[in-house]
Amino acid sequence: ILAKDYDEYKNGPPFTFYLDPNASSVMKSNFKIDFNKHGANGEGSGILSSLYPLDREKVKEYLIPIVITDSGKPALTGTNTLTVIVGDINDHKMEAGSKEILVDRCWRQKSAGCM
Repeated sequence: ILAKDYDEYKNGPPFTFYLDPNASSVMKSNFKIDFNKHGANGEGSGILSSLYPLDREKVKEYLIPIVITDSGKPALTGTNTLTVIVGDINDHKMEAGSKEILVDRCWRQKSAGCM
C-alpha cells in the first residue's frame, strides 16, 4: 500500500498505514497490515495480508478500511477503502453428471410429430 500527499513535503511522508480500528470483526480477524517506515524509498509502505485462505465461493469481495496518517505537525489522518476481489481456482473436481428435463408443451409442425 502506498500513499501520495500533494501538499508540502515536510507534511507528507513517511506515511503510516493501519487497519481502521472501527473495521468489522470480519476484517480484523481476516486481514493484517504490516507497516514499513522505510518502504517506498522512505515514504512508508504497507503490506496487506490475509490471515487465512480466502474462498470466492464464500466471499467474493472485501472492502477493507485503511487509515493513512502523514508526518505533519499536527499529523493529518484519512481513511480509504481498499477493495479486494477474490479470484477463483477450480477447487472442485469435475464429476460425471446427468440432468433430467421434463417437457410439458409440444408444438406441432405440419409433417412432424412432437419433439
